[in-house]
Amino acid sequence: MLAAVTLEQVSKLRAPGVKRKKEELWRKKLPSITLPQVLALEGGKWTYFDGCRKSGEATVKKSGIVVAIGGGGFTHQCDPDLDEFCLQFLPLRPSIGFVGMASGDSTEKTERFYDRFRGQAGTLSHLCQDASRTDVEDWLAGKDMVYFGGGNSATLIRQLQTRHLAALFQRANAQGLVLAGVSAGGVCWFDWAFSDAGGKGYAPLKGLGLVKSGICPHYLDEPARRPPFEILIAQNAPLDGYGVDDGACVVAQEGRVTGAFSARDGSAAYHVSATIASGISVQSVTEFS
Repeated sequence: MLAAVTLEQVSKLRAPGVKRKKEELWRKKLPSITLPQVLALEGGKWTYFDGCRKSGEATVKKSGIVVAIGGGGFTHQCDPDLDEFCLQFLPLRPSIGFVGMASGDSTEKTERFYDRFRGQAGTLSHLCQDASRTDVEDWLAGKDMVYFGGGNSATLIRQLQTRHLAALFQRANAQGLVLAGVSAGGVCWFDWAFSDAGGKGYAPLKGLGLVKSGICPHYLDEPARRPPFEILIAQNAPLDGYGVDDGACVVAQEGRVTGAFSARDGSAAYHVSATIASGISVQSVTEFS
């Protein structure tokens, strides 16, 4: 057990299931606490734990989690609730890393990473563009989450494959590392991504295959994306994929999308599928819980 807070101290704070905006009040008292770490109400106090069950019970270890954000978050200096959503999967004072390969190690995005999570993490670090495979393996040790910034999807996937780094991240993910990312940094982990990174218009781009589906970021925010994405799926049934708006994300675990989260009114994630008999189907993804 790490800390205990009286009910009076948390009476004005959000309850489970409510959006995270009121958590700022909480963080003034306990800067590193995240709401899913509230596991029990005992003796008139809320009791917090470091991501594990209480003493004497088995440790709960979630593996294979991927958070793919359609657009927004700290690299775009908006939608802070998206960043907070990612933190809910982590223990107190987590070790968080940033990878900027998709944007050529953008200094601006790297600085925003440190500015956003400073004070909420135990350790923060970023991966240098020229890091060797051994360097990456050492850097990953002890990480709770690695966040991949956006940029060029084709460049990111190629770098991870040709430098034999993808397998290192995938192995760490299977062992409990959360992989989060925005746009290119999130879609790269899917079977395929709907992207214009090849320079010849929108087309499916083969991904790294950690999540067994396709995905299209900026779904409703870039009007030219949605129609060809849906046509592609309609013409290739039973192909399916997920359209994710800016300000929203999907969560996958062990290769399958299990839910979605939205930080903006009107933003959502959609499952797009088709059958020969019924045609195209676009369904909102259930909110992650």
